Amino acid sequence: MIDLSERLIALSDVPTLPFLPRRRHKNRPGRDKAAVSRCTIYRWAKDGVDGVQLETIRVGNSLCTTEKAILQFFGKLTRRLRQRTRRSKNRHQHLETATT
Repeated sequence: MIDLSERLIALSDVPTLPFLPRRRHKNRPGRDKAAVSRCTIYRWAKDGVDGVQLETIRVGNSLCTTEKAILQFFGKLTRRLRQRTRRSKNRHQHLETATT
């Protein structure tokens, strides 16, 4: 649930946040690093990633979020990845012991 005591950030402004990682241009070495695209931010809010959605609230005609909600989104994704990695390792170890 979005904490309304926090500063709301329009989804269109999220790519400009200083704590978001920027990525290198694959085909354009020497160019400035690219921000996460607005389409990606909206996709995180609408469809989510691995079943995790970015929390938003509608204010008038704008979808908004908070820094806390963005950091929670990243945290949930990280936990999902770690769980998946552990399951994969356990499955691999189980298969190795079953074949020996």
